[in-house]
Amino acid sequence: MPRLVCCADDCDGARAALPVASPLANALGLELLVLHVEPATELPGVSAAVGGQADELAREAGLGPDVTLHAEIGDSVERILAACADEWVRLVVLGSHGRRGVTAALLGSVSRNVAARAPCPCLIVPPQAADRPFLT
Repeated sequence: MPRLVCCADDCDGARAALPVASPLANALGLELLVLHVEPATELPGVSAAVGGQADELAREAGLGPDVTLHAEIGDSVERILAACADEWVRLVVLGSHGRRGVTAALLGSVSRNVAARAPCPCLIVPPQAADRPFLT
């Protein structure tokens, strides 16, 4: 089934992206896949914690049981691009930290890197969008 991938971490931008992705997926008739990526680490038990964070973010956004949750460990840009490579992915929705200028240049931007390299359209949601209703 064609799907929309929403990338979710625990930043404000991701919290703003989930309420946009869910009604958009419904309006477009797409399955919603919520992807949570944590940086690689050698600590034991991290994979279970990552899966729990994905569940918590979906619950906070009020997403129902029909949403697919997927947790990965690794480089965020590479893992998101790998998910986007699936031929069924029609759109990816990402949150933005809202960084600009030197801060963005020094810290990088996952959303900007994904948008530049993704094989599908990308929608980047800024953190301030959390206060604005979408498709209601």
